[in-house]
Amino acid sequence: MSKKNNLKLRAQSHAYALRKEKEQREKLAKKAERKKENAEALDVLSKLGLSQTNKKTSKKLGISTTTKTKRKGVRLRKNAVVRGIKVKDAESKRQIREILEGEADGMDGLENADSD
Repeated sequence: MSKKNNLKLRAQSHAYALRKEKEQREKLAKKAERKKENAEALDVLSKLGLSQTNKKTSKKLGISTTTKTKRKGVRLRKNAVVRGIKVKDAESKRQIREILEGEADGMDGLENADSD
């Protein structure tokens, strides 16, 4: 590769790095601005005696609310053996899920018993 070609590549990569750095700074500035607006709106809500989880009021004031995410269950693949039951069809999957849910409920009961 010639010297001119090499210098051109360096200049291009440097310009690209500067452009990306500028975009990152702008992105962080926007995020900080949004946080500041949310904090101000939360102060207004707290003065009114409302909570952030009230979606209607938070939407009116332009506050982003947190949403709950659903957790997926255990993935049971065909021919896997769980608790001595081989997964073959929907019926065996249902049996295994019932067993696992029962164990999870039993664990919750144990945790509550320890705290007494």
